Amino acid sequence: MAALTAAAVAILGLPVTQASGSAAAATQGTAETPSHPRVEQVCSSPRKGEFGCLAMRRTDVKGIKGVQPFTSTPNGWGPADLQNAYNLPANGGTGQTIAIVAAYDGQTAEADLAVYRQQYGLPPCTADNGCFRKIDQRGGTDYPEPDAGWAGEISLDLDMLSAAAPHAHILLVEADSSRFVDMLAAVDQAVAQGAKFVSNSYGSGYDSSPGSGEDPVELDWDGHYNRPGVAMVAASGDSGYGVTYPAASPYVTAVGGTALTRDAGTSRGWSETVWHSSAGGTGSGCSLYEPKPAFQTDTGCDKRTVADVSAVADPATGVSVYQTYGGSGWSVFGGTSASAPIIAGTYASAGTPVEGSYPNSYPYANPSALNDVTQGFNGSCTPSYLCTAGAGYDGPTGLGTPNGLAAFRSGPHGEVVGAVTDSSGKALAGVTVMAGDYRATTDAQGHYSLTVPPGTYDMAAYAYGYEVRKAHGVVVGDGGKVTTEVPLVA
Repeated sequence: MAALTAAAVAILGLPVTQASGSAAAATQGTAETPSHPRVEQVCSSPRKGEFGCLAMRRTDVKGIKGVQPFTSTPNGWGPADLQNAYNLPANGGTGQTIAIVAAYDGQTAEADLAVYRQQYGLPPCTADNGCFRKIDQRGGTDYPEPDAGWAGEISLDLDMLSAAAPHAHILLVEADSSRFVDMLAAVDQAVAQGAKFVSNSYGSGYDSSPGSGEDPVELDWDGHYNRPGVAMVAASGDSGYGVTYPAASPYVTAVGGTALTRDAGTSRGWSETVWHSSAGGTGSGCSLYEPKPAFQTDTGCDKRTVADVSAVADPATGVSVYQTYGGSGWSVFGGTSASAPIIAGTYASAGTPVEGSYPNSYPYANPSALNDVTQGFNGSCTPSYLCTAGAGYDGPTGLGTPNGLAAFRSGPHGEVVGAVTDSSGKALAGVTVMAGDYRATTDAQGHYSLTVPPGTYDMAAYAYGYEVRKAHGVVVGDGGKVTTEVPLVA
């Protein structure tokens, strides 16, 4: 009768009394760790030219609908568990908007989100109160056709953002389909709407063979993710060792996956290992095409290495999600589609990224502010750190999992700004300007801005039809701004 009453109240939209503080936390944490959980991929495998979602759902957990009494809270880690495991604030995300990019329409997304947030005592996030918005890839309300699989992905994304950043606003951008062209248009729309945090829980199909999930044309696609001042987050894949796109892009934070369990024998109270099981495993590896970003210093991969950071993704130690369209209500989900929005929410809780900076570099400036994951593997490879956890950086878990917000904020930095012109003083657009390994492209007025760590840099400007212009010994201090004008000669 208690469960029936709570569910009926939820349907009517009436408030349900929630336990608070430690009481709420004590009722969560019901994730079980069976030796062989039954798991299904939520979305179909992507075909050529398509992205696939990276969500997995337990089929051995019976679904139940509506807000549940605290004596029988849903299975899976809830918000209080995740906040405790990753040392995240309960009021995170205030004043921020996080965008989710997904394919097709989640018909019941807002209603399902309301049940999740009501269940766990989170503030309402609705279209009526301005917290939740759903748009199509053109910014309007001509929503695509629904898809039961992607609806599960959307529910997972919404619920994990709510857990990691309960006070953030959420923008759901629905692409017309999972084709590359539509998904990339949705990414552009998310940024055009002003979102400073974009969660991308999808990727190309891949296996362990080099380049299987990549294509040389992705270097052109990178422009959609190359958004200084925006935290672009992407899931690293669910098929074990190997590289998927867009996680391979040097402009995103590639998020790996772990198995998260309570552990009273540690000061943290939790332990994590690399997610790898019969159901799947986190992606990792060395890109075949993407250049290595300046902040990555591992020596076994000359190109971009995946991943950067990680969070829980193992369905056996999965998260609680509520989905009715294509689902049976409460379920337990996993996949790196769970870890990616957790990291996007962590960025949002940490504050607005510094203008002109690349937030995927932030964790590398403060790796001690992460939980280093040192156990587990997701395949076989050479060198071993690309698929096996160890002290410090490794492929499957990157630098580790969140331990508070410090690793997701910009460290010391300064700016190099200026304009590029030709010999007559005419502004030149589209010129590549570099300070060391950091690069920017001039806008229509010829202006550029680079955010870099303090140091001394050699600069260069490159444009087709012009001689390369160089400047040596440009000194940038913490909090400083250096103006360097660059005239180019044809």
